[in-house]
Amino acid sequence: MAENSSTQPCSYSRTIELALVGAVVVLAIIMRMRGISEQGLRFHDEGTYYQFGTTLLVGEPGYGREIFYKPGMAVLMYGAFAAFGHAGSSALLLNSLAGVGTVILAWYLARRLAGRFAAFGTAAACAAMPYMLFYHRSAMTESPYFFLALASLTLVVVGLDRADREAERSTAPTLSFVAAGLCAGFGYAVNAPAALIWALVVVGGVVHLRGRRVSARDIAIFVAANAVGFACGAVIPHAVCSPYAPAETAFSPEARLGNILQFSPRFFCLRHLFRYAGPPVLILAGMGAFRAWNTRHRFRGFLMILTAGLLLFYVQTDMTWPRLFFPLVLPVVLLAGFGVDFIAERFGRTSLRRWGIALALAAVMIGLGLRQSLPIINLRSGYCEAARLLEKEKSYNTITFHGWTILSALTGRRFVADTQESLFANCFQPGSRETPEQRIRKFVGKYGSTHLVVDYFFWKQLRSPAARERFARFLETSPPDRVIPNPIAGHRPTIAEDGESSLDILEAPNARNIYIWRLPFREP
Repeated sequence: MAENSSTQPCSYSRTIELALVGAVVVLAIIMRMRGISEQGLRFHDEGTYYQFGTTLLVGEPGYGREIFYKPGMAVLMYGAFAAFGHAGSSALLLNSLAGVGTVILAWYLARRLAGRFAAFGTAAACAAMPYMLFYHRSAMTESPYFFLALASLTLVVVGLDRADREAERSTAPTLSFVAAGLCAGFGYAVNAPAALIWALVVVGGVVHLRGRRVSARDIAIFVAANAVGFACGAVIPHAVCSPYAPAETAFSPEARLGNILQFSPRFFCLRHLFRYAGPPVLILAGMGAFRAWNTRHRFRGFLMILTAGLLLFYVQTDMTWPRLFFPLVLPVVLLAGFGVDFIAERFGRTSLRRWGIALALAAVMIGLGLRQSLPIINLRSGYCEAARLLEKEKSYNTITFHGWTILSALTGRRFVADTQESLFANCFQPGSRETPEQRIRKFVGKYGSTHLVVDYFFWKQLRSPAARERFARFLETSPPDRVIPNPIAGHRPTIAEDGESSLDILEAPNARNIYIWRLPFREP
């Protein structure tokens, strides 16, 4: 299609655009940075990635610190520690900065694709979306790999745009394609879904070039440049981390792909998009898809291939974790921007009126997103306080449940990890003639530990009311030395991210605490 009216120059339109986009970016910064130093780590995997970065920082692996997968995340964590200091807040700050960069980069990409109104709508959709904010305020892999995948897509679009506009052959587009592959390859080293996005982007680029009727040689150069960049981007983090990797893992593809290749049509992705992206964004994305499909936009193929490819892949994925479907957010926010542009052009006769419409639509997306996101922004983990208490003790080994990676990362001490089954079996087994205290003494004698730490993940194993009642009685007869409130136990998205489909844990008030027993003995 010809350039739409939203891209026509106007004496005041540029000033309005910069002011509104600047306000959205400031909002995005506040929502991602506010209280980040006090939030603390929440997920088991966050502790793992923290330890990966610590291994590279220290220069030698320690107990539980081997880098056994996702070497790209280990390199990023090391960079965060080197830049901001070796602290939990540094790990979170890394993803918050990547989140702010995502908002800015999404605006820039949409600006090149469809103009200023689409770009503003895309930035607004990103700024306060709970789906994004949840990961931008964590130390998980979703925020950096999403940013790297978005950077890869942007570089491909920029390179193709340069190739379309330049009459003479230039090396600039080829360099842009190599850089796109580098970003995607490093993103794959952070987490596998970045490679899926990149593969669809390359297919979209080939379709675009064929539509431009360029030579087979130019298409081959495009594919080869991306592939070379991808290989380099994936291999470099692997080489950096390989001295600290156990020989038996060696960063096998299975370690990074995992359950993502298990298929069974469940349509979990649509449920998560509706719940965490929000109805306004999805409605605008639907309008944007209609707009893109029914126009002659030069890069329509990218959006259609990216959207259709990800949907076809993820509707078949038989996993409930919201993080697994996060790549779908990329086409959704871009299409939502197209939807804002469509409505602004259809109902606005002047540039000022179109900006008013775009601002109203952005306010709806941001307002509803902010309402859902406030619990995420205000969430504080109890693991930081637990770590501080444990650091004051002279213990070395500790029995803990699930949160051991976080506590080990923050305290730098050895923790007993294999407690998911054995802790309950050895300490709270029903029908035993031994008291729970006696069984704990045997378990402590076996592992040589001095503390017992139980968090809400332990309660997830207590499926029956009778089991929960037994543990409640144990709390009464053997009161812990420390009880630390842990609000994440009542946070639904966090529970969903830990693979829990049932939310009945919310009915157990005692599950919302971290319990620490001091066990000053080593022999049964």
